[in-house]
Amino acid sequence: MREILRRIGRRVSRIGSGRPEELLEMLASRWEAALPVLEARVAALEQRVQEASRRPDQLKPAPHDVHGLDRTREGQDFLLAHQTWKLSRIAMEPPSGSGRPFFSVILVARDRADVVEGALRSLTAQTFSSWEAIVVDDGSRDGTRSVLDRWSQIEPRLRIVTRAPEGAAAARNAGLLEARGDVVAWLDSDNTFAPGYLEDAAWWFLSDQDLAAAYGAQLVVREWGTCVRWPACDLEKLESGNFIDLNAFLHRRSVGVKFDTTLPRLMDWDYILRVADRVGVQAIPVMAGIYHDKQRSDRITLTQPHGPSLEAVRCKRRPRARRGLRVLWALWHFPQATESYIRSDLEGARALGVDVEVWAQTTPCIPHTNDVPVHRGTLDEAIDDFQPHVVHTYWLSSALDYADTVHRRGIPHTCKVHGFEFNDDTMRRLDAHPATARLYLFGHLRARVPWTSPKFRTSTTSFLPALYPPAPCSGKDRLLVLRVGAGLLTKGYRDFFSMAKDCPRHRFVLVLGRALLMEEKVEEIIGWRDELDSPVEIKVSLAHEEVAALMARAAIYVHTTNPDSVFGMPISIAEAMATGAWPLVRACDGAEGYLDGAGAVYHSAGQAAELINQTLAWDEEKWTDVWRRSLDRAWSAFPNEQVMAPIVADWHEIAIRNGAVFSPAGQRT
Repeated sequence: MREILRRIGRRVSRIGSGRPEELLEMLASRWEAALPVLEARVAALEQRVQEASRRPDQLKPAPHDVHGLDRTREGQDFLLAHQTWKLSRIAMEPPSGSGRPFFSVILVARDRADVVEGALRSLTAQTFSSWEAIVVDDGSRDGTRSVLDRWSQIEPRLRIVTRAPEGAAAARNAGLLEARGDVVAWLDSDNTFAPGYLEDAAWWFLSDQDLAAAYGAQLVVREWGTCVRWPACDLEKLESGNFIDLNAFLHRRSVGVKFDTTLPRLMDWDYILRVADRVGVQAIPVMAGIYHDKQRSDRITLTQPHGPSLEAVRCKRRPRARRGLRVLWALWHFPQATESYIRSDLEGARALGVDVEVWAQTTPCIPHTNDVPVHRGTLDEAIDDFQPHVVHTYWLSSALDYADTVHRRGIPHTCKVHGFEFNDDTMRRLDAHPATARLYLFGHLRARVPWTSPKFRTSTTSFLPALYPPAPCSGKDRLLVLRVGAGLLTKGYRDFFSMAKDCPRHRFVLVLGRALLMEEKVEEIIGWRDELDSPVEIKVSLAHEEVAALMARAAIYVHTTNPDSVFGMPISIAEAMATGAWPLVRACDGAEGYLDGAGAVYHSAGQAAELINQTLAWDEEKWTDVWRRSLDRAWSAFPNEQVMAPIVADWHEIAIRNGAVFSPAGQRT
């Protein structure tokens, strides 16, 4: 409260009549007079909260019970700040009309004839008259346009812009192009401005010409009651997720930021972040409006996944590696197509600015496309040539094979652990090795290690977004069931063949990649299929791009495994979810955590077949829901840059601790 009082006092001193001491003295006296009232109000509110906490059945206020808003800390903070400001505002002369900002209120509507009048009514009822409204009809097919035309005849400050449907971001940009006001405010068609909002906001922008962007409070109306939303201004927290609703956000038109039209969701958050980057943002104690939290069937939150947009926003803001960080990936074979997780992680590190080269111990049997330099001599020769700051390895056995050489060369060594070879003995040996700086483990595997180590870090699998973009739900083949994996006998393919026989209306496709030194196992697996007389189509050694095309079409992805083997985090599950496929995964340690609400686990081939057959009765809403859940899970957790960012940060720290110096220009030092 003292900080709010100081801020208000500074505004008084700037816009007053040249006697700031007298005005501040008047403000202080009014504050002192009001303080007992406000303190009594806070005490009463705290007592109500305590009583409600003792009676959980009374915790939910009745619908539209505004007194219920006082039960939140944000509500109390807002009430105190707002009343304090109102007291200080009385202590000075109101700003002259000629100095008031001219608001441009931008409202976008598409097929909202049933609610848009409420938004317009709240706008035209504003006590502040110096505003214009640009209402963008984004290709409505209902009666929205006729409603807007009728209102524009009554209210000359409304300007209607009609355009073909291109989405909310493009429509808002169209509104910005038409805006003429000094300050831009935003209003969604299903929300309303609070009475006096523009007048109160005008005071803040008039009293501080340096104020470029701000947000107010909202009454959030839900079925169970009403509360105030007015979070503290924390720009670091804003980086993690949006807490500023666009309907409560204002900024000077001169800021000059536009919405990103490539984002189907979270364009508001991205927009506010970029405005804040340019001019900052401030919380002001004004009631902006009423947010009606109703679950309409046409709300974008129900029809579009947020995961892909979340990664797109994060990707813009993710820090890149310091120029000059060199990491040598020491691998058994590369570029081997069956190890697509290595390609994904590697491309993620490169995208983050790491200079990567590979030393491969042997030649792959089915290579994938690759543009990374590959060393084929000895590991010592690769180190001499590349002079890496860190050597990074996959698989415990390979890390042990290379650890002595890496240690002898005085280079820190990191390893990403996978499930197929996971065991305590190898983990202990590698943890104790002096070359080992970090061991990256999947969460469920780390939980199985019976000791702790400062070298352990939790990581996940990753997928390559460029290869596995979201596929439209309408483009998915709901009868196509896919499985992708290495041609090894431990992958549980007999279960897949059995499922196919029990699901005659579905098409089952198995993509096998030949594994080095075990290439003949593919023919043995094909023999299993023939013995069982299963209708599964088998495709062998496809390119990554061909696998990605199949993933984009398949609506169902089944992962099979030997229940006696250790489950890692198979990349094919993340790749399938990234395209919107519904994943079915064998129940085992780590499976449910991997899916985290997307897809389903099964305990037998028969149960999996039953689950697949049940999809024949799914309606469009159900298919959209599972598609959205898969996309949200994959894109919020497994994009390769996101997975590799903390590993890259570790490499920086490890290299610097080992004596590396990075110059801004990226020269080798």
